[in-house]
Amino acid sequence: MITTRDNRIWLVVAGLALVGGLAFMVGRTLARSPAGRGGAPPPSRQETLSVSPSLAPQDGRVSFQARGFEPGETVIFRVGPGSSGSANLELARARADAAGTANAGPITLPDDLYSGTHPLVAVGQPGGQRATATLRVHAKAPWINVSTNGIKPLATFGLIVGGFQPGEAIQVSFEPAPRGPNGESQDPTKLSKPTAFATLRADDVGNTSWAQKQFPLLRPGAYTLVARGATSGKKLTENVVVEAFNPVVQLSPWAGPPGTTIQLNVRGFAPGEPVQIFLGQSRAPALTTVADQYGNFWGVGPLRVPYDASDGSLQVRLDGTASGAEVTAAFHVLAPKPWLDLTTWSGPPGTPVGFSGGGWAAGERVAIHLGSSSGPVVDETQADDSGWLAAGGAAGVPGDAKESVTFVAVGEQSRATASASFKVINPFESLPPSLQPQNLPPPPPLPTQNPPS
Repeated sequence: MITTRDNRIWLVVAGLALVGGLAFMVGRTLARSPAGRGGAPPPSRQETLSVSPSLAPQDGRVSFQARGFEPGETVIFRVGPGSSGSANLELARARADAAGTANAGPITLPDDLYSGTHPLVAVGQPGGQRATATLRVHAKAPWINVSTNGIKPLATFGLIVGGFQPGEAIQVSFEPAPRGPNGESQDPTKLSKPTAFATLRADDVGNTSWAQKQFPLLRPGAYTLVARGATSGKKLTENVVVEAFNPVVQLSPWAGPPGTTIQLNVRGFAPGEPVQIFLGQSRAPALTTVADQYGNFWGVGPLRVPYDASDGSLQVRLDGTASGAEVTAAFHVLAPKPWLDLTTWSGPPGTPVGFSGGGWAAGERVAIHLGSSSGPVVDETQADDSGWLAAGGAAGVPGDAKESVTFVAVGEQSRATASASFKVINPFESLPPSLQPQNLPPPPPLPTQNPPS
């Protein structure tokens, strides 16, 4: 049983404990309050983070210092999310000293932290205070990435290089490679000369940004991409294969006799480049034209098949003078097989006769001879582009012709010949010579009449 006296003792003890607890809580509060001792506020605390060296070598050693953290707490140093390295990659941990400073390192950077700029963050645990800085990593050696190692001229080509001196200019060019993509030697005279491509500027860690521009118009083959630092003299190379254009050509017509005029439809050359057109084995171009902005041209010509071309296949070769692209087509040469037609096949001496026919060399002059190919020329005409002779002109059958008269046509360029015979029908042949029409005196003139008054 608890007496009244015992109750008073218990109340006194409880009161003393309560007062002591309140005094402890007030003292703790005063110790953390801004007023501090004497009522003056403590100096403000600003979290800061620094990196040494300011430009760290890839896979090299680096130190961190974080200030403004709670004394004794753990500070975690990591590469923050969204960096060019691994997201949330922890690099080090350190405990803050009495002044709130945490020093970590030197530590060796991990292999998968690539050259570039990385956001660095220091986080206090458990307080959660944060400080940020930039971790700048320099590549151990020059490096390059390209969008493709096989490309056609005038396509878009992209690249990025790194490992050079911060801020220096980097000159990029293409040079003929000694060997082709298959490893065999290649003739440099068939490739383009060294060609400048771009001048890139390195950033503060020695890397460039991704650059894209139109690939130069180089002849097909293997080339070496060369990047040289203007200040450091560093050099790196990359193999690039320039792919050939694959033009397509259509001939109109695709067959015909010598002298035929050809029109060409072509697509697939480099835009705007000159294109030379060769016939047969000739080394001199028969025609030079220029491709349009899409690398095509339509209805180019006329291109005349040589009159001395033999029957069979005649090569039509097109060469792009800038790209080196080449395409060939075959024109089928048909041997001239002419024939001669007469507008009138029979009649008396003196009958006028016209001439037509076909199978001649296209566009050639044709002479009509009397009797044989060495006889006198009685008419001249010309074949059209298809080798046809249009009916026209006329030659009279000699007045003294008997039985038949032969006309021989000779092509001036092809030297081909064709002949046709006119049958002479003379109704006065049985009459004595004195009564032949050509020997009779002319009829008297008709009497004139005076007009009526």
